[in-house]
Amino acid sequence: MLQKKSFTSILRFYVGIKGDKDNPRYTLLGGKLNEGENWKESIQREVSEEAGLRFLGLRKQTIVGSWDYTSDKSGKRQVMLTYNPVLSCEQITIGDPKIKDVATLKLGEFDQLVREGQLNDIPLEGHLSINEQSQDTITISANDKKRQQAALFKALGWMGHIEQYLQKRFERILSNGGTTISEDEFKAEYEKIVSEFMRKGFEAGVRRKDESGLENRHELIEILDSGYLGKDILYYLPELATHGIDWTGIEKSTEGTQVFAGYLKGIFSEFLAKESLTTDSYRSEMKNPNVSLADKTQRINALDLHFKSRLKEVFNLEDSDLTEVAGYIQNFFRDLSGEMKVADPKLTTGLHQDFILLNEVNNANFGYLLSLFLGVDTKENTKEADRLIRFEAGRQLFLLLKGLSGITHYKTEVGKVREGRLQAAINNFFGSIVTEEIVSLDAEQNMRVRVRQKAGKKIIVDEKPIKNFTSFLRKSLEERVSDICDFHTISVAFKNRDENNLEDSERLIQEFQQFLVANFPDSSLLVSDKRSYGTRDYFEPQKEKREVDGKRKGSQGSKFVRTKLVFHLDQEQMELIVYPLFTIPEESGKFWGWLETRKDDKDYVVRRLLAGQNGIPSTYDLLLPPDLYPHNFKHKLHSGYHNSA
Repeated sequence: MLQKKSFTSILRFYVGIKGDKDNPRYTLLGGKLNEGENWKESIQREVSEEAGLRFLGLRKQTIVGSWDYTSDKSGKRQVMLTYNPVLSCEQITIGDPKIKDVATLKLGEFDQLVREGQLNDIPLEGHLSINEQSQDTITISANDKKRQQAALFKALGWMGHIEQYLQKRFERILSNGGTTISEDEFKAEYEKIVSEFMRKGFEAGVRRKDESGLENRHELIEILDSGYLGKDILYYLPELATHGIDWTGIEKSTEGTQVFAGYLKGIFSEFLAKESLTTDSYRSEMKNPNVSLADKTQRINALDLHFKSRLKEVFNLEDSDLTEVAGYIQNFFRDLSGEMKVADPKLTTGLHQDFILLNEVNNANFGYLLSLFLGVDTKENTKEADRLIRFEAGRQLFLLLKGLSGITHYKTEVGKVREGRLQAAINNFFGSIVTEEIVSLDAEQNMRVRVRQKAGKKIIVDEKPIKNFTSFLRKSLEERVSDICDFHTISVAFKNRDENNLEDSERLIQEFQQFLVANFPDSSLLVSDKRSYGTRDYFEPQKEKREVDGKRKGSQGSKFVRTKLVFHLDQEQMELIVYPLFTIPEESGKFWGWLETRKDDKDYVVRRLLAGQNGIPSTYDLLLPPDLYPHNFKHKLHSGYHNSA
């Protein structure tokens, strides 16, 4: 039994150790701000690289303070001190060779390190040390020294307030009206607090999506296609894998996590009732060596059939749809790996084994996946192996449900594209290819472009392949399924440099519209979502500039000089993007032409997968948490995104 007592320390601080064994020094996790990054993105990338920690979500104001200094090793530097809550981690995976170890300190130890400049005879790096006990040569002005001390003392003050707040919460749990409580009861309350902070951090870091127009749909579909689009489920999945579907913290988790877990648990409960079983009797049957493998398989297959029947009812699908989506999900990681390698060749050395599922999960039917996730499988594994199996099974179930919620929209839109009228119209309107040219992307890569000619102008017509299901599913974590419409995208760029190309691009759009009307007189034609990004700003610099947000998170999308619109021919649709300029001189600084967008594209897919946002792990780290997949974590550090400094 546990009794009320005064806590010595609740918070833990992860502090890096640099240098060799003869010359170690403490340092705070962090690093340089790369070009195009904001400070939140930089902090998340650096902490991920150095320790693989999972963030708890960043608040809007987390900058504690800043100061400048000069080092004999690194020259002039500015320090920005930030506060970054993370989830506790038993096993740290270090990805930065400069970090030799990561120490876990209590508040008192962290306070001593900051105030005294050393701990256990190991000094703090000079630019972080208040009393200058450092082996580095640091030059810092009197004003910056005051700013440094104020920032560090402010950080210690913040941490002290948080420690006191947590102590009071835990004391209330332990007191329980003046009586003692069991260790299990305490752990249950502790997990609720952990889950509550996870939810608050997630809500602070991810903007909730629009939920309008969701009437008359099962709550599971609403959760998968609205709100947080399932990212919250992935965020909580490691906890469900660790503690099980009955984790006490689930009542403090996000609504989506509760619906997801509740739906799967409900399916299993229905099956048990139909079979006159309990969870314990089912588990015992699966683990009983005297029950034949044939009987166990028959039971699993019966669960599979029940699960499928419920899925077909909820998603209004047929058996063929379930089979199709299961095939897509089976290949999801393989396709994702291939897509990432094409986008960033540096990953070919690290991702060759990244997405191999465990044998228990690979090729498992729906019923077996469910039994694995619920922890009623047939094997006795180590605790860590069980956790990994449950996570992978839960992840496959999540991807399956996401796929089922979007398969009808995907097949409908792909079917429209394959009617082929707009594709044929593009080919006929622009005519045949007249030449091929090689253009340079960078010192290492060249690209071949096929040039057509229209009205004396050299034009590149770049048609993207129809969106595959892996790309569609990945994008459904970013926007609602019904809003995904870029299944057929054509980019047009004027190859020759001409100051009148802006007028030419507008004329081209009008002529193509007239071409469609003339060739499909009995069809309905609609032009929607026409937007120009940077065009007037570039061609008419004397006018007041307009801020235009690029669609790409973490990239330079607002720099692209282009006009984008969607053509709807009856039910068929095509996204057309017209670039007035093939390339724009680098000295312009603020704008990019078509060629520059291709250079940006090289890291686009990888950056979208690897870059976290507002303290929430990246899509890659949600799918492959660093503490569960340390080898994958190290592989991703080969990417250009993590080696751009």
